[in-house]
Amino acid sequence: MTSSIKPPGSPPSGGPNGPTGTGGVRPPTEPGRGEAFKEVVESTRPPRAAEVQRPDAAQGPDALGELRAALSEGRVTASEAVEQLVQRALQRPEIQALPPVARAELEAVLRHALSEDPNLSSLVRDLEERGSS
Repeated sequence: MTSSIKPPGSPPSGGPNGPTGTGGVRPPTEPGRGEAFKEVVESTRPPRAAEVQRPDAAQGPDALGELRAALSEGRVTASEAVEQLVQRALQRPEIQALPPVARAELEAVLRHALSEDPNLSSLVRDLEERGSS
C-alpha cells in the first residue's frame, strides 16, 4: 500500500490531471481569470488602519477628559456620563454606516450589557457611588 503523503522535499505527485506545480496550485488556464475573484476579495476586505476614518475632535481623548472632569465636578451624574459614552459609540462613522435595524440592535445589546453584565454594571455602580460621595 502506498501513501499519498510525501515527506518534505519530495517532488509533488501527479493528480488526475498530472503534476500540479509549486505548492499544489495550478496557474489559471485563462489570462485574467483570477482578476474577478481578486476584485471581490479586495472589495470585501476591511479597511486598513490608515484608511479608517478617525473620529472628530468631539469624540477624541479631550472630550473624554472633559466628560471625566464634568463627572468628578458633579456637573453630570454617572448615569448621564454612561449615556453620553453610549451615544458617542453609536455616533461613530462605522456604526452610522450600519443599516438602521443593525444600529438599533447594537444599541439594545450595549444597553443590555451595561445593565446585565456583572463587570460592566459594577463599573457603573462604582461611578455612581463616587459621584454621590
